[in-house]
Amino acid sequence: MWLKRTADEWEVAMSKFHRKLQACQAPRRKRMLLEDPDGIRYRHTATTKFRHAVVKSEKRLHCAFCSKTMPGTFDKSKLDHLSPDERPAALRALKRNARRHEGRQTFCFCRDCGVPLCATRKRRCHDRWHGLSVDESI
Repeated sequence: MWLKRTADEWEVAMSKFHRKLQACQAPRRKRMLLEDPDGIRYRHTATTKFRHAVVKSEKRLHCAFCSKTMPGTFDKSKLDHLSPDERPAALRALKRNARRHEGRQTFCFCRDCGVPLCATRKRRCHDRWHGLSVDESI
């Protein structure tokens, strides 16, 4: 278990987790940081190697902390004219296009975690995501 590791074992485990985290896509990355015990520990600990600094992005993305994806509503009558072989793919596309995001968008993201997070004076999602109090902010 991660609580019984020494400092050297911890550094090796976090380096392995960091490489595994950087190799995966964004939705899986967020799930690993929230559910994996090493991910939770990685998120809440800043070391000299992993400082969790805020970096500006060229694209605006939805914040991983204060946003969520909501299933949308769609009309299945649009599938009536399709053959049975074409319906599953068309239904998946219809569901995918009906989804919508609720929450804020941001140009900032965490350099080490790789997830977009709000980091303005009013929105401190970066600090909350990493378990810092607002007084300890950067």
